[in-house]
Amino acid sequence: MKWKTVVGIILIIASILAMYFWETKFKDEINMTEVLVPIKDISAGDAVLISNLKILKINPEAKLDNALTQKDAEMLNGKIAKTALCKNQQLLGSYFLNNTDVIPKGYEYFVIPNDWIFSKSNRIGVKDLASFYAMPDKIYLGSFRIDSINEKNIEVIAKLEDYFTLYDCTRNMGKLLIVMEDDV
Repeated sequence: MKWKTVVGIILIIASILAMYFWETKFKDEINMTEVLVPIKDISAGDAVLISNLKILKINPEAKLDNALTQKDAEMLNGKIAKTALCKNQQLLGSYFLNNTDVIPKGYEYFVIPNDWIFSKSNRIGVKDLASFYAMPDKIYLGSFRIDSINEKNIEVIAKLEDYFTLYDCTRNMGKLLIVMEDDV
C-alpha cells in the first residue's frame, strides 16, 4: 500500500511540473506566432535600424496579413518609415520606403498639367529620368525624375526654381516635349 502512495505523490508532482513548464515555456512556442515590432516609437521620415526592432510573440488570430517576421528584419535596415509607428506595433512592408524613393532635400513634387505638354514619350514610366524641352524651339530645360503619370498630368520631382522655369517656358514659348533621358 505504501508504494501506491509514493507513486501517486510522484505522479501529482510530475503533473504539476508538466503544467508549469507547459504554461511558462512550451505553450508560447507552440501556440504563438512571431512578428517584427519596433522597440520604441518611430516618427514618419525616420530611418529604421535593426537595433530598433524586436520579435514579439502574439496570438496567431491577432497577426495582420503580411506582417513582417524575423527573416524580414534585414530587409528593413535603412528604410524610411512612411508613417509614424508605435512601440510594439506589427509592421507591414507598405509602411516603409527605400532610401531611393525619398525626395532629396530641397526638392518637391510638382504637377505638370496636361495642357502644358506638347508630347511625351510612351516609354516614360514612374521613377524614370526624363528630359524636358520647350517647343517649338526645342530648348533644353533640364532632366527631372517622374513620380507619377496619369491621363491628366505628370508629377515630377524638382527644385522650386526648376518648376518656375518650366512654368515660365510654357507661358512664353509654348508647350513641353518630354522624352526619356537615354533617347537624347
